[in-house]
Amino acid sequence: MKALGLLPLALSLLLAGPAAAEVPLMSPLPDAGWPDLSGRTVKLSGLKGKPVLINLWASWCQPCIKELPVIQDLHTRYAAHGLQVVGINIDLDLGTAETFTERHGLSYTVLHDAQGDSAKPFRVQQIPATFLYDAAGRLVWQTTDEVKRDDPALRAALKRVLPAAGPRKTEAGAKKGTRVRPDGRRWPLRRPPSPIPPTPSR
Repeated sequence: MKALGLLPLALSLLLAGPAAAEVPLMSPLPDAGWPDLSGRTVKLSGLKGKPVLINLWASWCQPCIKELPVIQDLHTRYAAHGLQVVGINIDLDLGTAETFTERHGLSYTVLHDAQGDSAKPFRVQQIPATFLYDAAGRLVWQTTDEVKRDDPALRAALKRVLPAAGPRKTEAGAKKGTRVRPDGRRWPLRRPPSPIPPTPSR
């Protein structure tokens, strides 16, 4: 993890003080917003309705850069299941945020927080920091460490908030002698007897 104290003096003073406590689980999405890279302001509390994963990062934070492919992979794998992924970049320069977003092929929403104000509602003094909220906007998982692909706690949390992303029943998991139809119902594997008797052989 990277201490935010390495930011320029103004941001360091903003974040100075005793170590921040974790955000309590079930806390609501912060009622705050920042512009995306096109200048459109996105309010986090307005994202309720679908689960959302929020990741705070910066170009000068090596653990942040290392985990960006993992965050992108979560977006690629779970967007179709309803997961919203939002990155909050705290570089002072917008151009730097744009460059790193393009360089790492980030296709999810990236917001730009040049003043580091996002540290306050998320109670962080170091990054990376990542937070998962359910569809009702309640916090269900968080970490101030680098996100790992095989994090069991994150996988369990995603399974809770994205039930549609769980493993689908297959023929192997169905009752013996049946197969699963696209609508979830089961077909018998054996063809029902034909009402027309076969022609007797001569």
